Amino acid sequence: MSNVSVAFNSSRNFSNPNNTIRPSAVSADGWFVFSILCSSFGSALLILLLVTSFHRKHLHTGSNILVIHLMCIDLLMRGIFSPFPSSLLTSP
Repeated sequence: MSNVSVAFNSSRNFSNPNNTIRPSAVSADGWFVFSILCSSFGSALLILLLVTSFHRKHLHTGSNILVIHLMCIDLLMRGIFSPFPSSLLTSP
């Protein structure tokens, strides 16, 4: 019985780096392009919302100023973190 348990444990060894599944280059490149396109589209929409918010005078109330502030923070965070997805920052 010990041989069976040893064989079972060795086949389920998750700490072995040779058992990792690596994505293909096409899927990795496709995911990178998709994430950059989504980030660019989201940034363009945020800029459009900010421009509209600054041009409309009735949007300059107290609560809308807070929403404008959140849009600015979101645009800043998108500019800092989206060009470098977490998959590029980790070592292979």
